[in-house]
Order: sequence, then C-alpha cells, then structure tokens
Amino acid sequence: MPEPPRTLPTRPATVELRRTVRFLAGALPLSLMLVVALGLGAGQSSTYLLPFANRTQGLGPAATGVLLLPYVAGSVVLAPLTGRLADTIGTRAPFLAWIGAGAVAAATFALLGPSPVWILPCYVLLGGMVGSTLSLAAAQMADLAARLGRVGVGASLGGLRSAQSLGPALGPPLAGLLYVRAGFRSAFLALAAELLLALSVATFFAMVGVARERGSSGPALADRSDRAHL
Repeated sequence: MPEPPRTLPTRPATVELRRTVRFLAGALPLSLMLVVALGLGAGQSSTYLLPFANRTQGLGPAATGVLLLPYVAGSVVLAPLTGRLADTIGTRAPFLAWIGAGAVAAATFALLGPSPVWILPCYVLLGGMVGSTLSLAAAQMADLAARLGRVGVGASLGGLRSAQSLGPALGPPLAGLLYVRAGFRSAFLALAAELLLALSVATFFAMVGVARERGSSGPALADRSDRAHL
C-alpha cells in the first residue's frame, strides 16, 4: 500500500502571531512601516486636496478628474520602471530618491500652485512616489524577513499592508483640517514636511543596512536589537 502523505509540522497560531508581532515591533520593520504610512498618507492627501484647490481656479469636477490623471499615470508607469532599476542597482537609492522627489513636488506645488500648469509635473512625481515607495518597501520588508528569519514573508508584508491602510486613513482628514484652518499653501507645505520626515526615517533604515554590509559594530548591535524582538 502507498505511504500516506507526509505533513509538515505546524506551530500553534498563537506562537506564529507572537513571532510576527515581535518581528514587526523591531526598529527596522517599524521604520519601513512608518515610511509607507507617511508616504502614502501624503500622496492620498494630495489627491484629496486637489479638488478644493481647483475650485479657486474655477475648475469643476470634470476638469479635476482629468487633472488627477497625471497622478495615476505616474504611479502606473513609473513604479514598474523603478522596480526594474532597483533590480539593477538595489532598492535603497531609488527608495530615497522617490521620497525626496515627492517632498520637492509637494513643496513646489505649495509655492507655485494651484495653477493647472504645475499639476502635471508635481502630480506625476507624487504618483510615482506613492507607487514606487510601496513596491520598494515591500521588497525591502521581504528581504528583511528573510535575513532576520523566524517570520514568513507573508506575515511581514501583512504588517506593511496595515501601514499602507493607516496612512491614507489618517492623512486626508488632517490635511483637510489644515487646509480649512490655514489655507492651501500651509496644507501642501505640511505634506512636504511629512515626506521629509519619511525621508529621514528611510535614510536611517538605509544607513543601518549599509553598516551591516560593511560588518561594522553598529550593524551588529542593530542586528542583536532586532533579533531580540523575535
């Protein structure tokens, strides 16, 4: 008679949940989740505020819908191109570059907008920032889970998905409140500051990664700190 199929041993769900939570509570996973929450929150807020800004230019809903296309095009077209570039040179440089580009775009639109002339370049960059940041962060989170071990890639990406939802949920209401209280320029400058904060956190993540690869004492300490959470 044929042997019964072998089944792999499974750990209790509570054990897996604890390991996932401990992994996501580490400094590096938390920094990635924070970057995603801030980046996507700023991007979603920019699309939320655009209809209100367009009203001051006498533009209606139809025109606003058309003017949102650069944001969508930037995300759809530039994210895959960035992913292909990251396959060649790594994820760190494109990750930092896109967050910085998003901050520049938000600040430029705050100072020179809301003229429709500036919507095309600024919102192409903002859309590219959102799409590229999410895909590159997912790649880095999967790599981090593989290197630190004890947690699966799916579990690590689940934490990133939570951050992806949290940023767009909190960003637009806060941006809208600031728009009402302080006006268009202050609201978009706040988005630029939000992205600069994300850039600072992403830079920390990149520096720790570089230090690890060089085998200095800093990464060893960081590695022990992260593994202590596992």
